[in-house]
Amino acid sequence: MSKEIVFTEPLYQAKGIKKYFPVTGGVLRRKIGEVKALDGVDLDIYRGETISIIGESGCGKTTLGRMLAVLQKPTGGELSFDFGDGLKNVVGLNRTEELAFRRRVQMIFQDPYTSFNPRQRVGAAIDEVLQVHGMKDPEERFSRIKESCEMVNMRVEYLQRYPHEFSGGQRQRLAIARCLAIRPELIIADEIVSALDVSIQAQIINLLRQIQRETGLSFVFITHDVAVARYVGHRIAVMYLGSVVEILPAGALPENAEHPYTIALLSAVPDMNLQGKKKEIVLQGEVPSPIDAPSGCAFSTRCPYVMDICKTTRPVLRLAYEADSSHQVACHLEKPPIGA
Repeated sequence: MSKEIVFTEPLYQAKGIKKYFPVTGGVLRRKIGEVKALDGVDLDIYRGETISIIGESGCGKTTLGRMLAVLQKPTGGELSFDFGDGLKNVVGLNRTEELAFRRRVQMIFQDPYTSFNPRQRVGAAIDEVLQVHGMKDPEERFSRIKESCEMVNMRVEYLQRYPHEFSGGQRQRLAIARCLAIRPELIIADEIVSALDVSIQAQIINLLRQIQRETGLSFVFITHDVAVARYVGHRIAVMYLGSVVEILPAGALPENAEHPYTIALLSAVPDMNLQGKKKEIVLQGEVPSPIDAPSGCAFSTRCPYVMDICKTTRPVLRLAYEADSSHQVACHLEKPPIGA
């Protein structure tokens, strides 16, 4: 996968996306608060690129993926997709428009076993998706299924088996094949290798890279593994407590990371260089509750360089360097000293 991407008009754009879940209490189960799973996320996804989303558990990565796939509707903000004639809002589409969107945007989930009906043969599961999307000719459907299976190195005769007859890696390949059969433009992959052995992880990741080279697909790759994110992605988006705090080219890690949270996150990655071993940055305090988040910067309660403005004013994404539009950071520090 080439790391050189020509950024033109975005294929998919998220502006100010919010997702609040109500918290109820008392005998009458009245609303007493909100969990702010996403609190104003801005993100552009370009054609032919892979953007990796990383962050601690509970930072909102999976919720963002589900918002992008419109499996849940956002509380606020805009989601716009380019159907070929410019960006169009995809929240509140009618049935026909929604099917057109789902043909273009597909999602692969973390657990491939629960993605399939255990009582249905995997071939029938893939065929059913094509029927839902209006493909009437059985021969054309089989040709499309065969093509997608070959792309993920699965034999066609395996289609007569049930999900429990496959290994975890094989099931994930079949989940990818089911997405590819529709020929989408964007695939959202949510922690799809986290439950697999390391050797199988490498096979799946290299498979995705090969598919992207051959088809020009775009990927949103959600992971907690920084090394995987760097290897598979063209850009990295770092999330903290429901917000994107930094977006930068994958090749810029770790040297050019600017946000104090990104730098602390990278310092926790194991380093095999015993002679020049880096020092791990241990953040003080706990991650704030998304029910009662800080009024200013979400990271202000743990940041070693917190200033007065951080406690009152929320930073927005800005260019980290005036000459580099691909690197954005949400921080009040003009240049965080720990990134120097």
